[in-house]
Amino acid sequence: MKIIYLFCSCIFLIQSVQAKSVNETYSFHIEYTSLKGTVLKNVSQYTWRKNCPVDLSELILLKMSYWGFDAKPHIGELIVHRKASPEVILIFRELFERKFPISSINPMYEYHGSDDASMLDNNTVAFNCRSTTGYKNKFSKHSYGIAIDINPVINPYYKDGKVLPPTAIENIDRKKDIKGIIKKKGICYTAFKMKGWTWGGDWKTLKDYQHFEKNLTLFDSEKKYSLKFEKLPSNSTVKIMNILRGYNTDKFLSRGLYDVKIISKNEVKRVWIKVDKNVFINYQNL
Repeated sequence: MKIIYLFCSCIFLIQSVQAKSVNETYSFHIEYTSLKGTVLKNVSQYTWRKNCPVDLSELILLKMSYWGFDAKPHIGELIVHRKASPEVILIFRELFERKFPISSINPMYEYHGSDDASMLDNNTVAFNCRSTTGYKNKFSKHSYGIAIDINPVINPYYKDGKVLPPTAIENIDRKKDIKGIIKKKGICYTAFKMKGWTWGGDWKTLKDYQHFEKNLTLFDSEKKYSLKFEKLPSNSTVKIMNILRGYNTDKFLSRGLYDVKIISKNEVKRVWIKVDKNVFINYQNL
């Protein structure tokens, strides 16, 4: 009888662990920093040069969660323009929460700046100072950190019979239902389009199914919203951490998810605030 009891107990414990692993939830993880140390050295060596249209100080490294093709959470690294960072954080948080699968997210310097090598690896990437495909004297939007390529083997570039990467020729058929594919009105498409990004799959003269971009001027020209704090302690400092600059409460922000740090004499409070309308925050209720 004792043996039967122990056996049943073991079965119960195994089932409990299995249930926990199936139902376990993961929260979206995000870190961001200016380029420095080894990252700055690698970017300077492989993916940036002096005639690039952005300064290195305008770029931010995002370390964030994504769901891999193995159905497990991972941390990837994406380098984007500072002005785009709040929207990119929101977009990838939505992709993570909706479990859109991404093969990998590695900076282009890990491929020594080779777009071909990154594509062949099915790698998702943003900043890389290079020419637009097919044009030698025109900077790609990637050179500004305002374009992102997602799962390029699954979502290839196609023009006049040319497929990039070449191994992705079978994925020109967009009727397939395969892991990581971007389709019109799908999860990935909608997440970007709702923020005003353009999808290369909508272009007429060519199809770049992996590619999303947004003009830099749009981040400046979009409607701005106020973020104001009420009942702040005297001599408080408010900083928006993920755009790496100080912030005064009479300024305005674009849509996005902002990491706000409020520093007063007696304490420091840090909160995430979603801005898609005018926001008034009571400091005492934080």
